[in-house]
Amino acid sequence: MKVQSVPGECHGGRNRLLFADIPAELIRDEPSTRALVRVSTEALNRGLRPHHTRWQARFRNWYAYQTDALCTKTPQEVQKSFQEYEALVQDLLRVNRKLIQYAGELQKIVRDE
Repeated sequence: MKVQSVPGECHGGRNRLLFADIPAELIRDEPSTRALVRVSTEALNRGLRPHHTRWQARFRNWYAYQTDALCTKTPQEVQKSFQEYEALVQDLLRVNRKLIQYAGELQKIVRDE
């Protein structure tokens, strides 16, 4: 199934669309479907959402004021001058490790382990 992205829609919105297409009896009766929904929900709620809540608006607002710097530097160079860059990178690495764990759980579901 192909889900089209709506401008400004977050990934959680896409997951809600995907979950809405799963018949309730599958969620109720199929352990693998319940596990898929659980892992996907945890990935959003414990992985991505806390990161976005902490950083998205803060970084976006800061970056909006960097137009002068962008005239002489690459976006990557400008990003590195963000006052909390190291904390942001560490949080991204934490989220990445968490998502790798969730991917492993999804692989187990697919393999029926």
